[in-house]
Amino acid sequence: MSQYTKSNLLRIAKRVNNSKRQYLLVNPLQGKHIPVDPDTALKMMRELGIRVKESREGTPLVIAYSETATAIGAAVAGELGKPSLYLQTTRESDDAVKNWIYFDEEHSHATEQKLCADALEERLTSCDYILLVDDEISTGKTILNTVSAIRKACPVAKEKEIIVASIVNRIEEGALSSFSAANISFVYLLHPEKEDYEYIVKDLLVREADAPRFGGRTPGQLKIHNLKEHLPLPRRGTLISEYNIACSSIVAEILDKSSVQKNERILVLGTEEFMYPALLLAKELKERLTPNIVRFHATTRSPIGISGERGYPITNGIRIHSMYSPERTTYLYDLDTYDNVIVFTDADKIIPEAIEELQRGLSNWNCTKVVVYYGASYV
Repeated sequence: MSQYTKSNLLRIAKRVNNSKRQYLLVNPLQGKHIPVDPDTALKMMRELGIRVKESREGTPLVIAYSETATAIGAAVAGELGKPSLYLQTTRESDDAVKNWIYFDEEHSHATEQKLCADALEERLTSCDYILLVDDEISTGKTILNTVSAIRKACPVAKEKEIIVASIVNRIEEGALSSFSAANISFVYLLHPEKEDYEYIVKDLLVREADAPRFGGRTPGQLKIHNLKEHLPLPRRGTLISEYNIACSSIVAEILDKSSVQKNERILVLGTEEFMYPALLLAKELKERLTPNIVRFHATTRSPIGISGERGYPITNGIRIHSMYSPERTTYLYDLDTYDNVIVFTDADKIIPEAIEELQRGLSNWNCTKVVVYYGASYV
């Protein structure tokens, strides 16, 4: 069993324009805000799944929190080796979903979360317990909000044990026992000592990411592919076994189309809630192209402060339109130089502004090739 510590799982950043919580804990192994080796990320996520498996038998309904924990939830569900149903919360619209359960993530930049309630009562009846998966638990308020909303909408959920799996759990030891009365228990990789993170970031001078400027470099080659293979949508619920099979199929389609070369430095970029399939693509590319350097990363809706101060985790970034909506802003942090950037998204159409801004931002880091694969999911 791998051991994870504060030194390899926690970096402290400062949020921008968030009066409820000024700090953000950044996990450098997760691939959301900092590029990461895909094997390193998956090893950490699967380790959490192993610990869940060791603590509880039976078949779970796995619910992962968007956007940062979607890859973690899928990896954990896959590690359990059961016919687990994988479901994620979302902030996206989906006209095919008739019923939603709403709850708040109070400290977040976007507080409203929702969960597909279509057939949820039936799904809960067939599972042994509910497994909620997040990257980091601080006070447990979001967990309590989630559990209360699910139990209100689906009475059968009151009979189910709730297990909360997270990479980091910061709930104080004294408070952990109070959750047992609500039939809620916790599994995690790290429980760090209490620190005043608000105080740590209070005087940090940070800036918000800017829209990418034209830096005098000609944007490199751009190719766009509409995928023929498709994935089921986790926000509607899918068997994790079927999801992994579909991921393997669509990764194979991308590899057939890709023109990556030996010795290239490669970035695979997921988008917002769409992380797990892109992470699997990065892993497959690394295996096929050793000794190429392959990194996994994702865009995010979180406005995080940028600083050049020593030890600060977010040293650069760009603000671009979302791949899903021209009305939404997203961010990409800690850019670096790559020979080939592969954007893998489930957006069902291309937002020209998003692609143009991303390409412009990457060109300022001497990235010469950008390939976009879109339309990955059933709509």
